[in-house]
Amino acid sequence: MNILSNILFYVIVILIFLFTLTIHELAHLLVGIKNKVNVKEFCIGFGPTIFQKISKKNNIKIKVKLIPLLGYVLFDSFSLRKDYEDEKTDPDYEWFMIPTPKGKIKLEETKFASYIWILSSGIIINIIVFFILWIFYWLTYHLNGYQATNPFILLGRALLCICEVIIFKKPDLTSIYVQYPELSNFTNLGLTIITLFMLINILSGLFNIIPLPPLDGYKIFSRIYQEITNKQIESRIENTLALVTTVFMYYAFFVGLIASIWGW
Repeated sequence: MNILSNILFYVIVILIFLFTLTIHELAHLLVGIKNKVNVKEFCIGFGPTIFQKISKKNNIKIKVKLIPLLGYVLFDSFSLRKDYEDEKTDPDYEWFMIPTPKGKIKLEETKFASYIWILSSGIIINIIVFFILWIFYWLTYHLNGYQATNPFILLGRALLCICEVIIFKKPDLTSIYVQYPELSNFTNLGLTIITLFMLINILSGLFNIIPLPPLDGYKIFSRIYQEITNKQIESRIENTLALVTTVFMYYAFFVGLIASIWGW
């Protein structure tokens, strides 16, 4: 692919990733609200805030930030309040220290099963969307007279591309999707979008299962560990692991972006 095609490809990838991220975080939000947990903030992206609004219905601060590569839902919790106790100059201090409304609870006050359900809901919705998209993927190929590649083979190829990026090797993106000259550009674009949407959802779900902070898998592991041992993991260890995981994620993305657009 030439540079212009590579840029277009990554624009499509980022838009699909942004949509996938939003679905993931909405699952956490809705399941949390269903379990009467007080939600403080729903955010997509990181960096400077470009949009902010407070929902009058649920009193949730909704934010959209400049770089759409991260998302989170901040539930009211004892740990969140503790983090802000000594941050009185922070512009969000008063917001996060507002007393929990009547009829709402903090995240730690949920039952064990509800806690796990809230934290795993994003992973579950990504996997559900993957299987729904796989049906469309299979039908699209079948109706055009082609044999659809096993989605798990595609997943393996996508993981191989990620590994190639990590070792500074330009990934072969054409191994993930195939363009058919005899089909219209519109059909080829549809096949590409369905394939990428499917893979990004399953990769997002699987990646979030990894028990490393700040991923969902770690939060689930941390709660199970606390339930079994009645102890909490040291914040020093948690913060160090979170830093390493975050640096690795952005390293893989930006190195992949450079490698795929301009090559090495």
